[in-house]
Amino acid sequence: MDETTREHKKCPFCAEWIKAEAVKCKHCGEELSSGKDEHLPAWLTLFALAMVGFLVAWFAGAFD
Repeated sequence: MDETTREHKKCPFCAEWIKAEAVKCKHCGEELSSGKDEHLPAWLTLFALAMVGFLVAWFAGAFD
């Protein structure tokens, strides 16, 4: 692998060469993934939904 390939990569949206560290393509403007999973863990999502459901039921008077 030569030095140019290590410093650059192709944009997955427009296939133009961009710097490897880029977070946004300078050619098409698309945001590039950081490689990290940006989703909440499943248990946290379920917990939040359960809490919202509980609060809605409580405010509706279901526990009176």
